[in-house]
Amino acid sequence: MTKRVGWVGVSRLSVVMLSLTLFNGLSQSWSGGSRLALAQSTDTPSTEWSQFGQNAGRTNFAPEPISGQVRFAWDWNSADANGKTRADHLLVPDLVQPITGGGRVYMVAGDVVFALDESTGTELWQRNDIGALTGTPVYQNEALYVGSNDGRLYQLDATTGEIVHSADLGGAIATSPLATDTLIIAASTSGTLAALDPETLESVWEYDAGGELATAPAYSVSQDTVVVVAKDLFVHAVDAASGEQKWRVKPTVREYSTASEETDFTVAENGWPVIAEQHGIVFIRYHLEWNTLWDLGAYPTTNADIRAALTKSPDQQVLFALWLDTGETAFIPAVGNGGAGDGGDLPMGPMPVIREVDGQEVAYIIWRNGLTCAANDFCDGREDAAMGEMVLDDDTVGGYAAGDVRFVQFDDIQTDEMMSLTMIGDMVFHGHWLIDAGRRVVDRSATLGETFRQPIRTSDGMYVIWRQCDCPPGQACNPLLYPGGSGTTTCAVSCPFSEQTRYCPAGLFSYGDQRGYPAGFYQYHNDIQKVISLPFTVGSDGMVFVKTRDGGLMAFTSNSRSQESQTLLVANQSVRVNAAPLEVPTIAYTEAMAHVGQVVKVCGTIQSVVDHLPKAVYMSFSTVHDGQMLVRVFQKDLDKFDYDPMTLEGQDICVSGLMRLYYPELNAPEIIVDDPRQILLNAG
Repeated sequence: MTKRVGWVGVSRLSVVMLSLTLFNGLSQSWSGGSRLALAQSTDTPSTEWSQFGQNAGRTNFAPEPISGQVRFAWDWNSADANGKTRADHLLVPDLVQPITGGGRVYMVAGDVVFALDESTGTELWQRNDIGALTGTPVYQNEALYVGSNDGRLYQLDATTGEIVHSADLGGAIATSPLATDTLIIAASTSGTLAALDPETLESVWEYDAGGELATAPAYSVSQDTVVVVAKDLFVHAVDAASGEQKWRVKPTVREYSTASEETDFTVAENGWPVIAEQHGIVFIRYHLEWNTLWDLGAYPTTNADIRAALTKSPDQQVLFALWLDTGETAFIPAVGNGGAGDGGDLPMGPMPVIREVDGQEVAYIIWRNGLTCAANDFCDGREDAAMGEMVLDDDTVGGYAAGDVRFVQFDDIQTDEMMSLTMIGDMVFHGHWLIDAGRRVVDRSATLGETFRQPIRTSDGMYVIWRQCDCPPGQACNPLLYPGGSGTTTCAVSCPFSEQTRYCPAGLFSYGDQRGYPAGFYQYHNDIQKVISLPFTVGSDGMVFVKTRDGGLMAFTSNSRSQESQTLLVANQSVRVNAAPLEVPTIAYTEAMAHVGQVVKVCGTIQSVVDHLPKAVYMSFSTVHDGQMLVRVFQKDLDKFDYDPMTLEGQDICVSGLMRLYYPELNAPEIIVDDPRQILLNAG
């Protein structure tokens, strides 16, 4: 039996959120190269994140931008009312994302499917008798489709959780099913890729891969093709209308191996195909061994040299770009291996996120480049990673070829600490083992991104830390307060617990592995997670849902813009943006610590200017820097000035901006100047 398949009518996201940094909204317009005649997706945008990867192409991208103020709404299977670990916490598999539909959020935890009210987090129903569950369900038309390791695909009534239909696929369904507009498709360990009628779960077609299937399937709208990867590393492309094979290739020179996680390891599990619809490309990633961190020696510093090294050593290639119509190699991405592991174990690294911006497709991915630590005498293979934007053709950005990557300004990323990526509008999220870091891309000018010091510019977005400390600044705290740490722990910020807000305006700071981040939200307070899972950030109808590192779920709501979020402070004045101007307080530099997390103006005489380039120019209203307020201008922003900030010593100025804690030590307040208009000269 066959059934014609059209385009996939699945979700693209719309959420609203406030960027925590007000200044970086001054982005320049991007200028790219000439546009290729590329395939156009007919995918209809939706405000729901209704299946794994947000859509059938598994792009993990939702196009509508995030703006407005975000507030903590509720959490589930997470911290208790005091911010501590719950005794009844449920385990959540790595490849489970929260999905939405019909005003509900659906989660899998402890082999149970839960439906939660989207606005309140109230549990509406649960289903706990359908076997072991390891994948993300699919929501479509008030039905929920759940694959089980008992070999059956279940259709549940999304309003009640009752079983409507089920179908036996003959082997465990360990990965996430897929929804097109007319089919539900699932992969089983028996080697069967099955397409079923979404109303009845009757078989439409079955494809025999000849061996166990390792990944969830993905679907291309324009090619009407389903792609899945088998355990033996072969990639299968199947015609979605007939179930017939289009092609079968093994892009890697490696063979399947689990001999040694340190020296000999190649599997496809925990990855998934990612479709770049416009370009007709599917990305495939494999999980390689730990020693790949050092196998190429000192990592190259240009796209051309990285590609040459990967071409010379094809066993080091981890990410593959294949043409959807033939399975042939489209180009070699300049992306080396990495993941989140330690001591000989390096799990699957992040899959690319495919974003469409200004009519062009690009991919966001964490890559490796020796420029990330070029200032060091020695660049360890665990330290050469950075966020990147990959072009998918030769014309998107002048001077860049398909597979080339540009640097994106982001928080420090280690090569053995790269995890999951998702993207909402212009904000890219890295789900790290310490924090979910979201940064907004504000300037993609073609002149940016070639070097680590001149990256594509971003601004602070939404941050959620998994474990937040609260300790008087400068005081050593009892380590018993901070499980997982060693010795005494010093917390750089004061962050009293708030059940209602879960927000730290002074900045986020983790205990144990002490790292600091901008202002944001927290999950646990003076406590630690006891289990781990792969974090993801998704959203629906103005809400943001964060699956935390231990499988908890935190929900955030965004309301209409407040007066504060509508006012952009520039050059010591308030610029009206559909609202009355915001009054910005003027403070003394000695009062700065009390105003961390606030937008303020500080006036006085610059007593000291220090050249710490190639990092930044440091300025102070005091001759003593330690513990005193700093003003910093990073090298990447110096070309914006028509004067040299080093000449400001002895001058009277006013500087405006977000008062934050000096990163990464968080031992002093500072204002970062990334726009010259933040400084008013001759202010005496």
